[in-house]
Amino acid sequence: MLRRVLFTLIAFLALSPNLVKHAAMVDYEEGYVLELLVASATSTMFLVASNFKMSSALKYMFPVIAVSIAYLFKSSMVVIWVVTSSLVVYLALSSGRLKLASGLIALALVAPSGWLLHNWTQGGKATIMSSYDGENAFRGWNAHTLDLYPDCTLDLLFRQTTICGTRTMQFPAEPRRMDFATEWEWNDRYAQRARDWVVNHPAEALKILGVKLSTVFLSVRIVPHYRVTDGANDTTRTMVEEWLSGVWLSLGRALEVVWLAVIGFLIYRGDAQARRVAFASLVIPISYALPYVLGFGYERHFSLLIMLVTIGLIFSLPEAARLRSAKK
Repeated sequence: MLRRVLFTLIAFLALSPNLVKHAAMVDYEEGYVLELLVASATSTMFLVASNFKMSSALKYMFPVIAVSIAYLFKSSMVVIWVVTSSLVVYLALSSGRLKLASGLIALALVAPSGWLLHNWTQGGKATIMSSYDGENAFRGWNAHTLDLYPDCTLDLLFRQTTICGTRTMQFPAEPRRMDFATEWEWNDRYAQRARDWVVNHPAEALKILGVKLSTVFLSVRIVPHYRVTDGANDTTRTMVEEWLSGVWLSLGRALEVVWLAVIGFLIYRGDAQARRVAFASLVIPISYALPYVLGFGYERHFSLLIMLVTIGLIFSLPEAARLRSAKK
């Protein structure tokens, strides 16, 4: 029975219309990050669930390398990079391999150190993040965020007159990248505006946070709900696309509930091994999702969350079965 369930979960990932679509895209980061996170999360969970004390150094290095490359593609992957690298280093330390743990720390720091050096030498900014993060933060935290989100892309905030669905809206003119002397001035100005708005409008910010949480973790619709082309609603998204995505997302949200239930069981009734697997299968998806709750998330983002949840469930279910068998 367990084998059939695990096979079904693997098929759910392999035949996913959403993941296949995003994996094939070359014009946004998820087309690359998806594969890297599959490799990183799966290899990390294999390490956690197996006898990591006997694992080769390469098995420790692989997830760190994969998640580091994902971070270089997209700066919001910094959270899952920290979590995954920390998990792998912890496992090395737990096995008494101090030299390996030290080497893994050095390996994990290669990507952010290189990016920091690039930012410092090219733009005079000592940071491991990217300059577009400030404007993205502003998109997710301002007075007009919920005028668009989750119906339409937040890119429309920078069009003074725009159409979202059946609504025509007016937004104030916002300065763009070319209006600033440097990319970091652009980044810092918008990041500060987002922080100031949250501080000055706590009730509205809390409402936005609630919408983001429900969208990232619960939505069964494609987000944004409407396609937008040149400021007008584009109805080229077919009913088949909407239906297939809706069914897959609904199944994914149901798996999230099962995932939480299995993790709760492993933490409450499990031994050290089961709790270690439960912890890893919980923190990897959460660390991936956190930047999209703090910023904003679209369907291509929370489809990857469902992917990571399913990977965690594939490794958690055998632990739950093992515990139930041991108690009989």
